Amino acid sequence: SSAASVFDEGPIKLGAVYSLTGPRQATSQYLREAVQMAVARFNREGGILGRKVELIEVDEAGAAGGQQDSVNATIKLLSRGDISIFYQGANSTNAIAVSPTVREYKIPHMAGGSSIGIYEENNPWVWQVRMIDDQQAYMLTKAAIDIVGMKNPAILYITSTFGQGLERQIVAELEKRGITPAGIFSYSESEKQFAPLIAQVMASGCDGLIGIAEFAEAALIEQEMEDRGIPCVGCNNFITVNNMALAGDAALGWYSIADWTTEVDTPESKAFVKEYMETWEREPDMTSAIAYDCFLLMRKAIEIAGSADPVKINEALATIKDFPGVSSKLAVDERRNFGSAQYLVVVEKDPTTGNMVRKIVEKLELK
Repeated sequence: SSAASVFDEGPIKLGAVYSLTGPRQATSQYLREAVQMAVARFNREGGILGRKVELIEVDEAGAAGGQQDSVNATIKLLSRGDISIFYQGANSTNAIAVSPTVREYKIPHMAGGSSIGIYEENNPWVWQVRMIDDQQAYMLTKAAIDIVGMKNPAILYITSTFGQGLERQIVAELEKRGITPAGIFSYSESEKQFAPLIAQVMASGCDGLIGIAEFAEAALIEQEMEDRGIPCVGCNNFITVNNMALAGDAALGWYSIADWTTEVDTPESKAFVKEYMETWEREPDMTSAIAYDCFLLMRKAIEIAGSADPVKINEALATIKDFPGVSSKLAVDERRNFGSAQYLVVVEKDPTTGNMVRKIVEKLELK
């Protein structure tokens, strides 16, 4: 049989690599639920190209976590030889780590991470659906300065690939406006003691804080900043479902730039939220919508290609414009990125129910 024949008949196999065990399991569960829902929908709607869709899931967490587990999981998935295209969870560091493997196997990779480092690998097989960090930095800076009104912000960031990339880009955006941050403070992943750091932030003379964190650290930062009396703008992890559950009332008043939130008022978004809540009996997370969009784009590319062959799918991805995603309109750019908009969101208390709610202040679109 020829090499291509595995893609010509039988079920179309879509891959997913995420943390089914280990420290990122709670976040990954939201991704997994969205992915399973997308594949169930495809099959309910007659499959893709009239063929059944099969989801092949691999765990990238392992006992210790870390990049090697990610690489091992990706090799395990791609070495099967029958995967048409695959998705990998929301961790940029892992996406960068598996890039050489993706290049070797030549299977399109929908990366859930937003780091500019993913793009800088210059891998023609890797695609991003979330806006890249330099664009997010533009949005965060615009929100902090133009909308929230900071003149002299401090920056607090996590020293992961994601954090370092975003911090660097925010400093560059502030520089364009002639602003030098009052202070720049960093901490390593899994930091638990934020009191000394926040004391330094407050001593810097800043009139606001721009925060970059994963959701667990974001909640600790919010708790430490409570009643400090200065406005705070955070990256998208400051308003995820998991974050708000951990932060409690300390999340109130925080602004955040989100790729998506359940309040996005489009037919695609509303249908997604409704189906998710009916299927899983809980609210979807921001990352759920991105994972779902990745799979919608996979289907679209396979339909354009008229084939489940990875090479043809990769070529088709480059042609997708004005696709109505759940998160926003998706259109590919020269950096193999589909994101075009984000949302400035603030956390408030609903006066009727007393529940914390996210309110969209403004939709921020790329110029």
